[in-house]
Amino acid sequence: MTPTAEYFQKLKKVQWADKETQKLFKLTDEIRLYGTGGRHASNLKLIDFQVRESMFLLSLAGCNAINNKRDKITLEDIVKTHKTYFKLLKTNLPALVDNLSDIQ
Repeated sequence: MTPTAEYFQKLKKVQWADKETQKLFKLTDEIRLYGTGGRHASNLKLIDFQVRESMFLLSLAGCNAINNKRDKITLEDIVKTHKTYFKLLKTNLPALVDNLSDIQ
């Protein structure tokens, strides 16, 4: 789906399908926080990153719902969101950016 003004209006209105889906998303937040070794309380940069990371993942989940013609985030959206995020983390961005200049 092409990101248009209407797309972003739909994204703004996306909600949780149910409480279990929302709980799973919160649980994944806690797991990522646990992965930092609990250093979140003493490092403001890390707190800022964690908040942005959570908002990014929520946006990805909403986009997946909209792309599948739904207005509710489901468990499937949460799983696909994290799979996408892990692929992005493994991507060699410098190599990818360097290769963009080769594209004509």
